[in-house]
Amino acid sequence: MTVTLREFDPHDYADLACIHNANYPLRSRTADTFIEADRNRSPKCRARRWVACVDGRMVGFGAYDQDIYDYHPRRFYIGVSVLPEHQRCSIGAALYDQVMAGLSGFDPQVLRGNAFSTQPDGLRFLEKRGFREVWRETPNQLDVAGFDPSPHTGLEQKLRREGFEIKTLRELEGDPDRDRKVYDLYWQIYDTLPHEESEVVHMDFEDWAAATLDEDQTPLEAFLIVTHGEEYIGFKEMCLDPSDRNVLQGGLLGVLPAYRRRGIALALQLRAIAYARANSYGLIKSSTGAEHGAMQSLFAKLGYVNLYDWYQMEKRLP
Repeated sequence: MTVTLREFDPHDYADLACIHNANYPLRSRTADTFIEADRNRSPKCRARRWVACVDGRMVGFGAYDQDIYDYHPRRFYIGVSVLPEHQRCSIGAALYDQVMAGLSGFDPQVLRGNAFSTQPDGLRFLEKRGFREVWRETPNQLDVAGFDPSPHTGLEQKLRREGFEIKTLRELEGDPDRDRKVYDLYWQIYDTLPHEESEVVHMDFEDWAAATLDEDQTPLEAFLIVTHGEEYIGFKEMCLDPSDRNVLQGGLLGVLPAYRRRGIALALQLRAIAYARANSYGLIKSSTGAEHGAMQSLFAKLGYVNLYDWYQMEKRLP
């Protein structure tokens, strides 16, 4: 068996998707979603990819990149995937070494990698190389057609009598300060929630707006804002799943601390489910931190089914 490593080529996208899906069938992606993600990556985020070939056939890939949502010039995400039938042949190790060599010129300070309970070998691979778990999330999903909203009838009307309104970004287009107010609300809420970083650097407004308010990914009718008079006090973001038209992806959901425990988060979830049903989505997929007990309870109350554990692993370099 002859193994060779080379730079990723645009012709490799189909094989890239096949290798990814062979390892992560519950997080499947198409070649087009990889292409689109690469095309839309912020110019400030570095990324590079290599592939492993056996007798000329692509059997694995390794990569590093950066995420605009928690961008730091010395923080990188890395990943290695190998077809199951070619695992335990040192191919993953060779790809990891190549990725680390490619990163050496940037003096990385923090490396992040993902592992999943469905792939225990991947977790051990990272642990063997000095990574440790720093955050855990629970991906989940809801069968939209099977959801019964009747136990919660009247909740939104009750909140409306208390002065709260649920509006879409589309309905708020007349507010000239809308985007800035949503940005401020996003980070006010984010800072109060459990998250993996002890110190979070807020994205610049322009970067956040480009990543969050892209109508091709986030329909304005699917981004919900709770208003109380002129104030924005809660929100739920939802976006399209580019790999599956049947799926609506749930993003961050939150309410300002002063307005919690009134049923507002529940009302946002109910409106999101109603939107999914009205637009013929079969599933809503989401994820929440294992430490976020209140949100875990809300998902369970609504009938979301937990799929697996997602470990975010970290290695700090000297």
